[in-house]
Order: sequence, then structure tokens, then C-alpha cells
Amino acid sequence: QLQSAQKKLCSATISIYTSTQQLVKQETLNNLLCPGSYTYTWDGKSNQLPALNRVFPAGIYLYDISVQGVSPYDTDTRCSLYLKVKGTKLDILSCDEQTTSLQVSYVLEDPSGRAAKSTKIKCFHPEMEFVTEVSGGTVTNPPNRADPAWNVTCVDIPTGDKWGGWLSLICPIDNHAEQYKNHTPKPAIPKNSHLPSLHAGVVIDAGHGGQDTGTIGTTYGTQEKTVNLPRALELEEVLINHSSYEYAHTNPSQRLIVYWVELTRREDVFLTLTERAEIARKFKEGCEKQIQDLQKKGIGIKWLGFAFVSIHHNSPGDNRRTEILRRDDIGGSNILSSKIKNQVQQIQTLQTREYKEDKRTARMDLILHLREKNRWDKAAVIVEIAFLTSPYDEALATGRGEGIDKDFPQKFINRLHRGIDDYFVPNPIPGYGPGL
Repeated sequence: QLQSAQKKLCSATISIYTSTQQLVKQETLNNLLCPGSYTYTWDGKSNQLPALNRVFPAGIYLYDISVQGVSPYDTDTRCSLYLKVKGTKLDILSCDEQTTSLQVSYVLEDPSGRAAKSTKIKCFHPEMEFVTEVSGGTVTNPPNRADPAWNVTCVDIPTGDKWGGWLSLICPIDNHAEQYKNHTPKPAIPKNSHLPSLHAGVVIDAGHGGQDTGTIGTTYGTQEKTVNLPRALELEEVLINHSSYEYAHTNPSQRLIVYWVELTRREDVFLTLTERAEIARKFKEGCEKQIQDLQKKGIGIKWLGFAFVSIHHNSPGDNRRTEILRRDDIGGSNILSSKIKNQVQQIQTLQTREYKEDKRTARMDLILHLREKNRWDKAAVIVEIAFLTSPYDEALATGRGEGIDKDFPQKFINRLHRGIDDYFVPNPIPGYGPGL
């Protein structure tokens, strides 16, 4: 609802954020008559990079409304322009069948030096329903403080039968009412106002699917398609949400590789090699077009290149090893393979595993389709995480059996992510990468 002392035309900019502070939608509505009441409906799609046109899942989202009147000085915003939440941490202190004790830590920053008026911490259980709210600390830091003071608050929540990803929202209110005329204390929403400059595209292929089960495990009867897909989805998640890379201290603003990610399949469906290669080609062409459109609008981003990673658990025999298959005649594949190998072989399992780079062509039909039929000239590898015909490997891939590292799948995906990072930015120097 827009209110004013006299009738006027204005515009309203609506910004929608995830609970992790990622801007997913921003839209400006023009020629609104004030005073007046208006309704805005979000269709769940993003119009922001790197998730352009992606439909976001159900969950908790934050929003801000900024109003611009006919005069450039006649503005108002729902959320604080000053107070910022700069860092958050969530630690579990204790957990039993009745209660979970959480420690919520966060950093508040205000360039004017004012303290926050109050802070509320709202907790939601994994099904995104509100559980409880407590008051938190209000220590506020000046901008860019080298050793910021953290606010720490403990909260007990009823666990019941709700297990999974608990969520806390930190809602501080600014304290500028006395300092700024007609200012109402407002909540702070951290805003990702700067588009990170380093971008790369990755196609993740979950091998097999549908009637093509892939290899069948010899001990537990595991179908390869059922372990390929979870690993592919996990790799997508870490690339999109945890893609940090430390650069030189002289460039603190460039600390993030933004990955544009495409999966060949997200469910148990059968795809031919040609269909998988076509998905990769269309993704590459779509990214290139978006980059050109951004450049026409004067938005400069530094594109690092593309990579294709296919996830498998195949069966060359009773061998305890990971293999990374490549063809050296496809640009950058040998470098990508080497970077992944260097990271993956650092995993410490309960038994020694051999990590081997493989140049064989017997299982390279997919990559040949990419190169010969779809003009894919970027790095492409097939990663055989483990071999289901080995009882030890099958237990490791599925988390079954005694005496094996049940965290191996997640450790592997994290190392695979780091290997991809190392490929795109092999040295901690801003502006350096194989795609430049």
C-alpha cells in the first residue's frame, strides 16, 4: 500500500532474496498512483544471474520494496539502507529427541556508526514452518573492520520428529529514527548488489538412467544409475552455493566464481548419447548469447570457459580405484583431468585407493558425440567415482558395510568441486583462467 499527502505518480522496485541473501528477482513497476493499493505476484522464476529463468523451490524468501516518487529526493524503502548483516554462523550445541540447542552467530555493520535498535532470531523447522523467536545481541561494527565483533545468541527449539535442515533468520532493526528526519526504524536485508565478475559454465551428466541401469553391483545389487544421479545433484549444489575461491588480498572484491550449471537429467529417465550432447550444446550456446546480451547492456563479466563432467560408477573388474577418462584432442581436457586427480587423490579412505587418469577410448562414445556431432571443443571428462563390481567400492559408494568411510561420497564431490575450481582459476591471480 502506497501512501502520500497528495496524489502523485511513483515507481516501486520489488527485490526478492533467498534466506541466504541471494538476489533472485528484481522488478520495477512504473506509473503507480499514490496513494493506492497494489498486489504483486512472483511466479518463482529468477531474472538474475547466475540463475536466470530458473524456477526456485518452495521455501522462505525475503523481500524489499523501494519507492521512487516524482522528485528524486522523494524516496522511501521498506528495509534499512544502513544496517547490514555481514556474516552468519549456525552451530548445534546439543541435540536429543525433545530439544535442539543452537548457537546463532552474526556480524552487524552500519556505516553511520549507529547501533541496531533490536534483533530477533526466527527459527524454522525443515518443512519451513515457524517454530520460535528469541531476542539477540545488537553489537554493531563499523564498515570493513578487520576483526569484527560477533553477536552470539543461543536458542532452544523443540525437535520432535522434524529432522533435516533447520533455518534461522536474523532480523535486526536499525536505530536511525533520531538521526534522520521522518525515518522509521526498519529491518536489514543483506543485498547482493554487486555481480561477481568471474563466471564459468559446467554441464554435469549423470550417467545411464531409465531402462539403462548401468552396472549392477555384485554385493548389494546396486544399480549404477541410482548412485550417479545423487552425486550429480550434489555437485550442482556445491558449485552453485559454495563456489568460493580465494584471490590475492589486493582484490578482496573478487572472491567468487559464479557457476552456470546444467544437468543432462534430474530424474530417472533414459537419454541417448546424442540427446546428452545436444543438451550440452544448447546450454553452451545459450550462455554465449546471454553473455553477449549483458555486454550490450554494459554489464561486463569475465567468462572463464566451459567444462563437461560425466559421473559414473562402471565395472572394469574388481579394482579399488577412481578413474578420470579423457581425450587429449578436446581442448583443456588433460588439464581438467589432472586438476581433478590432484584433488581427489587427497581423500583419505580406510584402504588405499588408486587414482588413475585414463586415455582409453572404449568408454568415450559420449565425449566423441560432443566433439564430432555437437561441435563441443571445451574440456570434457568422465569421472568413474568407484566400480560397483568391487565389493569394497560398492560399499563405499552406497555407505554400506563395516570398516568403510561412509562420508566418502560427499568428500569426493567436495574434492571434485575443488578440482573444477583449480581448472578455471589455477593461480590465485584475478583475471587468469583457461577461458580468457
